[in-house]
Amino acid sequence: MTNKSHVGMEANICIVCSEQYPTGLKESLEPLTVTGMGMMCPHHEALKMDGYVALIACDPAKSDFLDSGRIDPKGAWRTGAIAHIRVEAFRKLFNAPVPEDMVAFCDGDVMDLLEKLNGKVDDGPISQ
Repeated sequence: MTNKSHVGMEANICIVCSEQYPTGLKESLEPLTVTGMGMMCPHHEALKMDGYVALIACDPAKSDFLDSGRIDPKGAWRTGAIAHIRVEAFRKLFNAPVPEDMVAFCDGDVMDLLEKLNGKVDDGPISQ
């Protein structure tokens, strides 16, 4: 009797953009196995390392919350708008500490404010 080994690609879901990205190989019969959410894809991780906080617009009325009062990333009702602002700008704009994971969920009014301050909200960095 021989031991057969099967390997598939492991992937996570980016907490910022919700896209799948490969994280390595995993023993699996499936060609792709999504194992979780919470990490950032390489693009958003690079922005984080450059000192940007990811702002993700969502509808709080439709979102799930953690016991801490923060929106649960797995239960966030995302609207699609994402912005990145420098830590210094975050401190000036918000009456809240900079999140350790450099991710903050906000409502659409925050994105409207950023648009007025900077002109355009998209997936590119916005700094003040």
